[in-house]
Formats: sequence, structure tokens, C-alpha cells
Amino acid sequence: MKRIYLMCAGTLLPFVSGSAMAADDTVTLNLNTVWVVTAAVLVFFMQAGFALLESGSTRAKNSINVMMKNFIDVCLATLVFWTVGYGLMFGTNSTGWFGTSQFMLNQAGESDYTMLLFQSMFAATAATIVSGAIAERTKFTSYIVCAVLLCAFIYPVYGSWVWNSGGWLAEKGFVDFAGSTVVHSIGGWCALAAAIVIGPRLGRFDRETGEPREIPGHNLSLVALGGFILWLGWFGFNAGSTLEASQSIGLIALNTHLAACAGALGTLVFSILFRQPHSVNLLREWRAFGPGGYHRRLRLDGPTIRCAHWLYSRHHVLTRCPVTAEIQNRRRSGCHSRTWHWWCLGHRSGGHFLSR
Repeated sequence: MKRIYLMCAGTLLPFVSGSAMAADDTVTLNLNTVWVVTAAVLVFFMQAGFALLESGSTRAKNSINVMMKNFIDVCLATLVFWTVGYGLMFGTNSTGWFGTSQFMLNQAGESDYTMLLFQSMFAATAATIVSGAIAERTKFTSYIVCAVLLCAFIYPVYGSWVWNSGGWLAEKGFVDFAGSTVVHSIGGWCALAAAIVIGPRLGRFDRETGEPREIPGHNLSLVALGGFILWLGWFGFNAGSTLEASQSIGLIALNTHLAACAGALGTLVFSILFRQPHSVNLLREWRAFGPGGYHRRLRLDGPTIRCAHWLYSRHHVLTRCPVTAEIQNRRRSGCHSRTWHWWCLGHRSGGHFLSR
């Protein structure tokens, strides 16, 4: 009788284990989907942070214009990216330059829809970087045209080079974990180009002496609140880039939080040493949320902290950097700095912080 039971158990065991494994795979897929969608919602909430930060940093007469730009660009980015951008970015890429399928995605797997949602929020972030750089000196319709071009062509094409398995940079081993180059660099370069073409705000410089004039924002409370919202959203931006509910989420979120805290305290120390105003405007200039691509592999040990402190305490070292010199020109022309200081530091010295 025992032998009969054992034989029956041995016969049924493959079916039981197979069904259990299938159930485990389904649960894992569901958890991954829930996490990516949650991260996408957090990144979407960053639009509110950008809107508050930019609106509070500008004069009251222009605050509604700036607020509506941030509201509309997420709507435009989502529709344009679904129509054209996603196909260019993640479609079949046989040339290494751009995708040629999956336009207006409507017949695909569930994971593709999840990726479309998450990536459309990234596209909106790239667009809103330009909004802050050219605040108070562009027409609403002109900005809409720029946002459409960025989300439909510029951002997706470069993203295809990096995040599409057939992209020419991806095939060479280029790695961008959370959009340090794909999102922030592309948005920053477009913002710089727009700022150079448009020029400074009216009244930014004295007509007789040429000296720059301060144009303070009208509501620093909005700036501070926007900073807190962006801080929250960055947990989804960086940790969500795992695209799965894995154990590495905790480390990535911790590194993001430590970077923000260290950046705020570094700003305070910098302002004391160089006798700069202890204002939220300076905190905005020296945000420490980027570069997103290094959060997983960043060594937050003593040498790293000392190296970062040395770089910023030797301000003339960064001043000699051509990219930083261009950033300073942007500040003199009245542009609102968004990600440039930390993008420059990350791409110039990121190799020193990476674990081998």
C-alpha cells in the first residue's frame, strides 16, 4: 500500500510543482507591475513639484503662465510619446538609431503598457526641464511646440540609442540606470540651447552699467514645498528604474535620500563659508538628486564624501570646467538652473565614485 501511495505521489509531484512555479511567476509579475505603476505615479507627482518650484521662483505676474506650462507639458508628453515617441524609442531597432514599430501602442503585452506608462512620465520630466530654463520669456504656444518636438523626436531617438537593446550605444555597453543622460542630460542640453537663443529676461541687466539685477521669486514657500514634492518623487524615479520589486530598491532609495540630505547640508556649509544668502533659491540651485544613473553603484563611504567636499570647497576647480563656465553664463543671463550643477559633477567625476 505504501508503495502505491509513493508511486501516486511521484506521478503527481511534477504537476504540483509546475503549477506552484507558475503561480510564483504570476505573483512576481504582479508585484513587479504594482511597483512600476506606483513609481510612475510618484514620477507623475513630480510635475506638481516642478510647477510649484518654478512658479514660486518667478514673478507673480508670470506664475500662472509657468504653472500652466507644467500642467500642459505632461498632457502633451503622454499623448505624443504614446503616438510617436515610444515606437521610436522601444520599437524594432535594426539600424541602431531609432525604432520602427509599436507606434500608437494598442496590441501588446501587459508589460509593454506598464513600460509605456513609466516612460511617458520620464518624457514629461525631460520636457519640464526646458520649462524652468526659459521661464518668463517665452509665449505659451512657443513652449508647446518645443515640448512636442522634444517628446516626439529628440528624447525618444537618444533613448533608443541607450535603452533599446538594438541601440548603437547599448551595443557598445553604455549604461544609464535611471536617466542621468537620457532624461536629465537631454533636457538640460535642450534647455541650454533654448536659453542661449532666447536670451535673458527683460530688465535682467542694467542698461547703463550692464550689471545684473536680482529678480527674486515671489513665493519661496512654494519653492520649498515643490522641493519636498520633488524629493518624494525621486524615490520613484530612481528606485522605480529597477522595473521590478527587488531587494535593491531599499539601497537605491537610501542613496537617493542620503544624497538629498548631504546636498542640503552642503549648501548650508557653502553659504556660510562664502557668505551667500541662506535662501531656498540657493538650495534649489544645488539640489543633490542627480545624477540618476549612479545611485545603484555609488560608494557612500568616507573617501567619497571627502572627495565631494574637496570639489566644492575648491570652487575654482569647477569654475575652470567649460561646462560649468557655460552654466555660470546661463545664471548671469537669468536662467533658472535645474539639474546642471549636479549633471556636470556627475559626468566629470562620476568615475571616481563608481565601485569597480
